[in-house]
Amino acid sequence: MIGPRRRLIEPVGSTGMLQVEGPRRYKQQDITDAFSDLLGRPVDVPQIPRGERKQTFRLFGVSEARLYPAAMAA
Repeated sequence: MIGPRRRLIEPVGSTGMLQVEGPRRYKQQDITDAFSDLLGRPVDVPQIPRGERKQTFRLFGVSEARLYPAAMAA
């Protein structure tokens, strides 16, 4: 498993959906801090309310299969 900071700088062709966790669960602020460290400047990441997440992912082009993997496998 690769670390989240390394994942951020990998070539575009190697990106995709990837879950990264370590010895403890991380919070959104941990990810924001990692981006800030990598970019060398403050980063602000607004939280998306749980009820709006699927619609937001659709706006980014995420497929229905990614949003509903169990339903697509049945």
